[in-house]
Amino acid sequence: MGVLNLASPLGLYRKTLSRLRPTRYRHARFFTPWGLDQWIRRLLGNRVERIAVRTTLWPRIVPLRASRLPFGAFIGAAVVFTEEG
Repeated sequence: MGVLNLASPLGLYRKTLSRLRPTRYRHARFFTPWGLDQWIRRLLGNRVERIAVRTTLWPRIVPLRASRLPFGAFIGAAVVFTEEG
């Protein structure tokens, strides 16, 4: 799953702009990395064993691809489910 990150400058800009004029983001739900983690855990409950969350798409001056730092423009999340035996 990929999500536009509210904790990033781009996400904050898109969210603010959507409140000022009609954009496609007006009805979007924005997440932070930790908010997405909580939302997934609340939605899936005890079926979640582990969630890996990373952000990506950094400004050009930052030489990162994917990172645990919370300010990249997009959030990627991978969910590992518990085995039901």
